[in-house]
Amino acid sequence: MTEAWDIKLIKADIVILASEHTPSIMSPQWLKDKDIITENHTNFINTPEFALFESNTYSLIIDRQRLQIGIRSNDKDGHVLNSVAKIAKRYVTLLNQIPYTSMGLNFTLSLTAKESEKIPSIEVKVGSDKGLKDSLTDHELSYGCVVNARKDPYLLKLTIAPQGEKTLIYNFNYHHEVKDLKVDTICEYIENYVRLCAYSRSVVERTIQ
Repeated sequence: MTEAWDIKLIKADIVILASEHTPSIMSPQWLKDKDIITENHTNFINTPEFALFESNTYSLIIDRQRLQIGIRSNDKDGHVLNSVAKIAKRYVTLLNQIPYTSMGLNFTLSLTAKESEKIPSIEVKVGSDKGLKDSLTDHELSYGCVVNARKDPYLLKLTIAPQGEKTLIYNFNYHHEVKDLKVDTICEYIENYVRLCAYSRSVVERTIQ
């Protein structure tokens, strides 16, 4: 069944919010010296309020409240995802004095139908047995959905949206509240990153079974 579909990981990142990040400390040399990212940079910007580091594999963006660590290359064997988790753990361990508030472990996957297959159908009903198609009778409709699913220690927000006639985009945001938690606990949550990516893919696969 899955041979009729193409499932791709098109974006993955870890976002860590804090009451006060310090963008000005980041530089390519600092990242190397602290063994956070040793890869050479292809793009770098640094100001007191914002810093951007890009290499062939990674992107790292920091402002006063937000740190985002993402991938910029294909990750067929999971090596890059493991590295992103290590980067995040290394950062929060080194800068353990920062008051971190929340964290998102995020993945975007695409599901594309091959040949004569159609994307899985989604229909929305609000307040009655009638669907929106009964209200928007003179429109051509395509459906998406937003699902909140709680499982300790995260709240998953899953957004599914059509992209053309052959593709669905699945956005997974595993939101963690980490205010007043020990850094060791935050690192334990980060360690679930690769496992949650595999779980996200399995959710996509189950929607076509």
